[in-house]
Amino acid sequence: MKWRKIKKYLKNIRRINPTFKEVELLSRKTQELIQENKATKSYIKELEARIGFLVEEVYKNEIVIDESSEGNFWYGDEGIQYIIRNPEKPSTNKTLRECFSKILLKTPDVNSIIELGCGNGRNLVNIQSINRNIKITGVEINPYAVFEARRKRVGEIILSSLLNFKTDLTYDLVLLRGTLVTINPDDLDAAYDLIYKLSNKYIVIWERQAEENVEVSYRSTGKLYVRDFVAEICEKYNNVKLVDSDWEKHSGISGDQKNRKWVLLEKS
Repeated sequence: MKWRKIKKYLKNIRRINPTFKEVELLSRKTQELIQENKATKSYIKELEARIGFLVEEVYKNEIVIDESSEGNFWYGDEGIQYIIRNPEKPSTNKTLRECFSKILLKTPDVNSIIELGCGNGRNLVNIQSINRNIKITGVEINPYAVFEARRKRVGEIILSSLLNFKTDLTYDLVLLRGTLVTINPDDLDAAYDLIYKLSNKYIVIWERQAEENVEVSYRSTGKLYVRDFVAEICEKYNNVKLVDSDWEKHSGISGDQKNRKWVLLEKS
């Protein structure tokens, strides 16, 4: 489908049974428009909304609605916009590989990793580039992000919110990068319990850091909840100890990456 046909396609989209190829095309063209500044904000928002409709149709048999306000926020258009407006950059991937290399050197006995809130699969791809023998699983609430992650064929990607995720499996390492800040403080206790239950041995918390609890506005309608997640987890579970940590460092660091570092924890 050529770009000149997309407007006509959009008018008929609700009468079409969408395919993965159509979602991929619309996503790619939307990213090109944003990067080249060739469309109005209102038109971009329309494209993002239609992408949301498409992926909901593609994954309608998998979706379980998260009733929390935070879950609805990241499940919907805002989650799509985050993925589209934050394309992968070589400099960021270089930083991620450097950080994950340090983490994996400290955890040579890791054979399986699950990331809660895996987004478009960027972290998992960088982990697999270091060690292809690690079994990879990702859990993500936004259907479009799941679509992008599954395209990378990096491992099993599950469409679910963190709070709704259920499994009897456990993993050598549980990873969260920029996920806990999106969870309402009232739900953190349940999130910590899930993280602890899923982990055979290691947990990596990679979040913005604050000694005091801080509520930050996100794009006017959303919220991020910044706090000392590591201290809370170590206080809640007395067999969890800190192994190593380091700040995320790369050029052009800004926005929600400020004051963010990874912390490796180990269950004894």
